[in-house]
Amino acid sequence: MLDRFGTLCAYELAWGLLAAAFMPAAGGQPGFMKLVPALVQGVAFDALFSLLRRPMPLGRAYVAILVGGLLGPVAAMGVRVAMGMPWATAAQVLFGISLVTSLLINGFGVYLALLVWQRIRNLQIVAMLRLP
Repeated sequence: MLDRFGTLCAYELAWGLLAAAFMPAAGGQPGFMKLVPALVQGVAFDALFSLLRRPMPLGRAYVAILVGGLLGPVAAMGVRVAMGMPWATAAQVLFGISLVTSLLINGFGVYLALLVWQRIRNLQIVAMLRLP
């Protein structure tokens, strides 16, 4: 409903700030380093949603979320490696498992979101919330 560039980036940054404030040691990156993957993921989401609006009106959700869902963990692992985590075989295997899991969860999330959207898009409350 808020199909404007920056909406998803703002959401990701808000999530990153909350995670940095309330769970500074969780997730592998300390404190405000959580904002790096959140920003990368948010920019990827917004850029792909905007660029694919005309050529792929429905498929853009899958492409944006799956590509952004891959770039977020890649950025997170990049931060961890830059901070001194060894790029050992175990880390590589766990990173691969994380990417596959991210693809599955994000793909299923897009499917559910589009399923819900199909059911509610013609409701009067949604029409009142749309931007002109």
